[in-house]
Amino acid sequence: MNDHLILLFAVLIAGSLVWPSGTAQLHLTPTQRPNFIIILTDDQDSLLGSLEVMPHLKRHLTDRGVNMQRAFVTTPVCCPSRSSMLTGQYVHNHRVFTNNENCTSATWRRQHEPATFGKQLNDAGYRTAYIGKYLNKYDGTYVPPGWDRWLGQVKNTKFYNYSVNEDGQLSWHGANYSRDYFTDIVTNRSLDILREWTSGGDETGDQQAPFLLVMSYPAPHGPEDAAPQHQSLFANDHRHKTASYNRAPSPDKEWLLRRAQPLTPLHQRFTDTLQRKRLQTLQSVDEGLRRLSDWLDSEIPSEISNNTFVFYTSDHGYHLGQFGLLKGKSTPYEFDIRVPLIVRGPGVPAGAVLRQPVLNIDLAPTLLDLAGVAPARPMDGASYAALLLQSKNSSGSSNSSTPWRRSFLVERGRMTFRKLNLRRELEAVRNFGKDERLCSQRHIRAALSCSRGDKFHCVPSNRLAGRYERVKCPGKAACRCRRSVVLPISQYVWKHCWRLQGRTRRRFRSTRSIVDPEEDEYDAEDVAFTRDSSYYNGNDIDSDYDEGNDYDDIECEYSSLSDLLRDRRMMRLTQRRLDAVQARLNQIRKAMRRNKDTLMRLLGGCACSRDRFSVRVDELPPGRQRLSDLLLSTSLRKRRLRRRKRKGGECNLRFMSCFFHDKSHWKTPPYWNDSSICFCGNANNFTYWCLRTVDSTEESLYCEFITGFISYYNMTADPHQLVNLAAELPFQRRVELQAKLNRLKSCSGATCSAAGA
Repeated sequence: MNDHLILLFAVLIAGSLVWPSGTAQLHLTPTQRPNFIIILTDDQDSLLGSLEVMPHLKRHLTDRGVNMQRAFVTTPVCCPSRSSMLTGQYVHNHRVFTNNENCTSATWRRQHEPATFGKQLNDAGYRTAYIGKYLNKYDGTYVPPGWDRWLGQVKNTKFYNYSVNEDGQLSWHGANYSRDYFTDIVTNRSLDILREWTSGGDETGDQQAPFLLVMSYPAPHGPEDAAPQHQSLFANDHRHKTASYNRAPSPDKEWLLRRAQPLTPLHQRFTDTLQRKRLQTLQSVDEGLRRLSDWLDSEIPSEISNNTFVFYTSDHGYHLGQFGLLKGKSTPYEFDIRVPLIVRGPGVPAGAVLRQPVLNIDLAPTLLDLAGVAPARPMDGASYAALLLQSKNSSGSSNSSTPWRRSFLVERGRMTFRKLNLRRELEAVRNFGKDERLCSQRHIRAALSCSRGDKFHCVPSNRLAGRYERVKCPGKAACRCRRSVVLPISQYVWKHCWRLQGRTRRRFRSTRSIVDPEEDEYDAEDVAFTRDSSYYNGNDIDSDYDEGNDYDDIECEYSSLSDLLRDRRMMRLTQRRLDAVQARLNQIRKAMRRNKDTLMRLLGGCACSRDRFSVRVDELPPGRQRLSDLLLSTSLRKRRLRRRKRKGGECNLRFMSCFFHDKSHWKTPPYWNDSSICFCGNANNFTYWCLRTVDSTEESLYCEFITGFISYYNMTADPHQLVNLAAELPFQRRVELQAKLNRLKSCSGATCSAAGA
């Protein structure tokens, strides 16, 4: 009896060395760790019908594993989302904001590639392989650390005529289907590596070592080239025509969707063709899943098959005509942020459904958790291993005893905080009345009673619960210049102001700098600012500031009216000097167009010196002071002109990202034989931060856009996000949502889970 007890305790102790705390135990021998196969598609939707045309996916994964119905990505753009999967971090932490900036840059290679889940599992003894598309700007000159076997496609997705780096050797593939079709290459090469590993035929010959394989398919990303045997399928498929299809324009939504126009019959035929071609490309992926399942079920020992997890997901969703947007991704709506996520593996109940929100940033911590590997650095995501192994079958609800997040962040793009704060002050409650709008300002909310110099104060409204109204302060307060001398936002470029006191000039004391010289970076692809009123749809920055607003930017006191008048004269003089500096900048820009060398000599000789102007060029706000910024703006203009020539000069709109399709767009059947089309489906100002909430009492989406626009959708009553309810959102509730969103926007590591609680 004692011998049996000793043996039992020995097994339990050994098992605790393998599985981390909080993860449900799997029925495996203590020396085994699970194998992982990650299947990643490119641009696959979960709401437009793509999963319904993949019978092998349903038979071999969905019916035999867990279907995570609420799987999301935190940024619906290719390279940022894939970077989040690899690192387990939000975009604001790994800093890959677009498909260009920081995508496989030197910073990415130095800071983040050494900490991907592939590198950490490889360091823990896993054999690793990555086959398929990596990141959009991958140039094929290196093999990322942590991958024993590597086949990475150079640059963005292609099915034919592409280059790959295979284990350090560059090779080129042409347009022969049997030799070059990239979807089949991913399947064939992956199965070859798996057979090597499980037969002992690899370099190590160690069949006991666990493995990690990533199969990154190109489908259904453009150019949507299907295999020849699938090019006649889905001729009349219209699953993409959801309730929001061709619902345009949308006057209650952000600037981009207010500008969108209804799809013409020509555009609708294009979405039908594109839907058909996308579904056709997925048939090769589905066949690859069948071959993989056959290998798992019949070609390898059961102890390996029963110890292998298979994850199926996509880097983001897709839209085809929703809200009048012809095609694409990157919006915060469900069709772009929802992705398929299906998991099959040991301990995972067959046919189960999981309804808790899981994210792309959760993949890395989940893999490390299941493998019993401690993360090398904190991750923003959380392991859903316990949810995965405790979920019930499809006839019951998912297990809710495991603590889990209720909210998460959806973000796209970036901007400096100073510009964001200016717009947040403007748009806090744009749809409320003037009193409500003024009482929403930060300094008035902080002090709801009258103080010296205040003409009004805010009190809780007796008519509307949770709102405020302005009440005039009694008596006459002593003269203060706080309200009077706040510069108009049209003059926000000034960091300094001066006051004359006798013959002495001194600076005002500023409680909050309007311009932060250190925050001078912005992403030209994601952010654009202009004084053109059409850009803000009539809501220009200056028009939103009125004389009654007090932004607490500058505090000073005057002893007499003459001091106040002198300072006003000084402000006018300052404005004239600013105009002179601006005129000089315009001269420099003209010189730059004529000759860059002339510009270099001008700025190199400090043309704008303090002897001529009170403010030098380097004292102007960020974005205007550096030669590199001026050269960059010229370079961007030239690139845009070249792009317009390639697309067709008529296919462009100011501040919009447009594309052009003609009969040469697709090189494989079914071809586009209709007229050429131009469509603008993105905007330079389309940067946002959203709070997505999913729980038993509320399912909602609250978003703040870079332009200051706010949207709120009740997903329970309005699953297609047709009606923006921001105007009906109680003030206190809006403040709560904004505070929670702000915490998530700057979260890192474990604080992200706490902020989403």
